[in-house]
Amino acid sequence: MTPVLLREKSRMEADFALYKMSLETLLADCCLYSGFLTYLGPHDQQFRQDNIQHWKEVLHRAGLKFNFQIDLMSGLGQDKFKALQWQVNQLPPEPHLIDNALILFESQKVPVLIDPHKQARTWLEK
Repeated sequence: MTPVLLREKSRMEADFALYKMSLETLLADCCLYSGFLTYLGPHDQQFRQDNIQHWKEVLHRAGLKFNFQIDLMSGLGQDKFKALQWQVNQLPPEPHLIDNALILFESQKVPVLIDPHKQARTWLEK
């Protein structure tokens, strides 16, 4: 085989291993993402992290595998460019605010925005 095909083969094997692992963690990851969207929206970052850690412990005790690095953006099917687009539209690049924006767009609930500095209003208008 040529070196190019060998590299492609190793890349595809690595992708397959990642895919296989994601299938093994799918159920527990969905529980974490849906719990985040449903229950953690109105809370601050520390409360969110504490609850996700607690949920991970419960899932571990139940024998379910989950992804240790929860990434709300990719878990909800959004790409990183969406966050960059939001930042261009004047959303500050803070992780808590990006999570809030995801909740705003992905949740079925009607959000209540408390926006004393008018950052969200400016961002939403753009």
